[in-house]
Order: sequence, then structure tokens, then C-alpha cells
Amino acid sequence: MDRQEKEKMRAELRSILQEGRQAFKGSYSTQLKELEELSRADLDKITPDTTDLEAYDNLVAIVRRASAQNWSQAELRECISEAGELVIKIAKKIPNLLS
Repeated sequence: MDRQEKEKMRAELRSILQEGRQAFKGSYSTQLKELEELSRADLDKITPDTTDLEAYDNLVAIVRRASAQNWSQAELRECISEAGELVIKIAKKIPNLLS
């Protein structure tokens, strides 16, 4: 890896870390914390299929981005809806995430 590639990688990492910090200070920080507290058993109650982990990861990514960028509730709801039924089912377990 040359110097330019290393600098690009470092810049991307700084951006990821900054967005992560902003997510936990943003408008959906409470919902993000509650979402990350869901256990495997909680997810299995929604669906025992292994695809629930992918849907869960997608939902976490959506809420992180929404919180870091201070999306409106309507924008968040629309993005969650577009992510599919399983993501919606998981989101319904978190108070005020879809309201």
C-alpha cells in the first residue's frame, strides 16, 4: 500500500469514527442505544431465521446515519420502510423509532 492509499484509508477511518461519535449525540441516540441493546434472543422472537442479523445490521446502519445527520422522522421512517418487512419488524421493537 503506497502513501496515497494509506492517507485515503486514514481519511475514511476518521470519517467513519466521526460519524459514529455524531450518531451517539444525534437526534436518534436514545433509539440507537435501545436498538443496540437488543439481544439475539430478542431478535429470535421476531424471526428465528439467520437473515434477521442482516436486517438488524441494516437497521443499525440506517439509525446511525439518521442520528449522525439529524434526519427528520419522516426521512428515517421512509428509509426503514424501504429496507424491508423484517427491518420494519425489528424497528417496531424500539419505542419512537417509527412514530
